[in-house]
Amino acid sequence: MAPKLSPKPIRFRFPDSDLEKLQRQLDDTLLPEEELVEDAGWKYGTDLSKLKQLVEDWKRGDAVDAFGKNTGPGGGVSAWWRKVEERINRYPHYIAEIEGVQVHYQVARSPETDAIPLIFSHGWPGSFFEADLLLDKLTRPDVSGRSFHVVVPSLIGYGLSGKPPKQGWSLEDTARLFDKLMTEVLGFQTYAAHGGDWGYTITRLLARYDACTAYHTNFLVPNIPTYALPVMGLAKMGYSSITDRLLPYIFDARDVNLLKRGLEYMSVGSGYYQIQATKPATVGYALYDSPVGILSYLLEKFREWSDRRAPAFQPAGQGEQSSGMTDENILISATIYYLTKSTHTSFLPYYESGYLFDKFAKDRTFTAPARKKPFGHSRFPWELAGSPKPWIGRLDVNLKSLKEHDYGGHFAALDNPNALSSDLREFFTAHF
Repeated sequence: MAPKLSPKPIRFRFPDSDLEKLQRQLDDTLLPEEELVEDAGWKYGTDLSKLKQLVEDWKRGDAVDAFGKNTGPGGGVSAWWRKVEERINRYPHYIAEIEGVQVHYQVARSPETDAIPLIFSHGWPGSFFEADLLLDKLTRPDVSGRSFHVVVPSLIGYGLSGKPPKQGWSLEDTARLFDKLMTEVLGFQTYAAHGGDWGYTITRLLARYDACTAYHTNFLVPNIPTYALPVMGLAKMGYSSITDRLLPYIFDARDVNLLKRGLEYMSVGSGYYQIQATKPATVGYALYDSPVGILSYLLEKFREWSDRRAPAFQPAGQGEQSSGMTDENILISATIYYLTKSTHTSFLPYYESGYLFDKFAKDRTFTAPARKKPFGHSRFPWELAGSPKPWIGRLDVNLKSLKEHDYGGHFAALDNPNALSSDLREFFTAHF
């Protein structure tokens, strides 16, 4: 299929004036001298000492990761960020206009002629950068399976993609543009799809299109059966001790862990969802031009939803060395939100697309186009919530592969890129 739309090549690069402003704002940062309450730690939200450490690293351009390696030149924000841009631009970036909406995407191509076109959809508080540690792995030929042409777009309202053009723009609209990106812009006749968080939703939506022939996720929103609601309700009402005793009689240890993670998320971790799903502008405008505000807001999510053994959350020199959840990568994520001025619009899927969870759970007509297509799933222990194995069939998917891992969390592509890249290669080699 010949491409119908011509993209514009770009460099992912920001003006000196933007970086100079960021430096001034970081230099002028004023944070509390003492914690919210004594020994607050992470219990009340973002840990003040960790936030202060990251702000100091950020403004010095001296991001020292948890292994003691100096990852920045120490010349301030500008010198550090120019090094980051070199890393980000090692694979080309483009802007395409689809249905009048600007779509930013990165393409990492394999030299192999039979490489599989794979679209990677990120979520919140992620960005296209979430896939960074997968690109070198998946584009290189491997004796264990085929390689990939990896396409990583920024969701509409994120990064350099345009904001939603109207009220009511949902992830269904974004998925439609992404299908056109793969077929009409890039000219692929067929493609594979992967995603987590909101990228899970987009991936399931892409699977409804003919050109998407197989799909994979590292997140599954559980469709809770009626018989399980009393048990879930007991935990939500504070009777978690009863739930803790009951669940091991029903599920294996990995399923119990995912359910308990989900219950914890609902009780103490989902307040942001209610805010962003009801009044996204209020907090969005407050964070729009506040680099430390953005970092504080995102940092808590990166910590809560990632494996606690990650380098960013362990003493210097410790932590899982294969993990990309490092101080520097967290700062890169926050800087992308700040420089692209997309924090407020990144909240819109919560307001406009929450209905999709019910459609996937209850509308068999809606899920029918993907019903027979191969589906693969990778599970990580620090996922914020998940579906027990006996419930996966309720999601109307044709599950062909379920991989369990002992390390990793919600941001699997950063937290455990080795495992996720291996799973993707194995699954799509067998089923694309």
